[in-house]
Amino acid sequence: MRFVLRERRIPMRKMSVFLAAALLALCVSASGQTIVRKFKLHSQTGIISPRKIFVPGVAGLYRVSTVMVLTQANGNVGTAWYWGLLNSKQGQTSGQQTAIAYPLYVGSLDTGMASGVITLSSDAGQPIMFSTVPGGDVTGAIYDVYIVIERL
Repeated sequence: MRFVLRERRIPMRKMSVFLAAALLALCVSASGQTIVRKFKLHSQTGIISPRKIFVPGVAGLYRVSTVMVLTQANGNVGTAWYWGLLNSKQGQTSGQQTAIAYPLYVGSLDTGMASGVITLSSDAGQPIMFSTVPGGDVTGAIYDVYIVIERL
């Protein structure tokens, strides 16, 4: 599927990446807050185990803006990648704050983007982690992840 913009044909992948970048830029510019971390992963094909994306130097509120872009669909309608943020005190499993955002459906490029904004309270030295989990058969699907973390 292709979209026409100013009499030029733009492939769906390029349009999705452009929209993801525009959404993140809009979130960041509208806030006027301090960006403390930018994080991106390209061409992901599997589960992303919980991974530290930022360790705050000071306690406070942090806004995490996340965009996932489907770059290759697999045709399995109704299946999705789900993403989550984890904020655990000193890496312990007790006292975790987990936020699961919207699914990235992998059946068709027509549903090729998922985004969300989450605010977390974090102590100094308390890592913010990111992970993905599959919801059904996601074999063959490829996705990119873009994250911006701001201190409020």
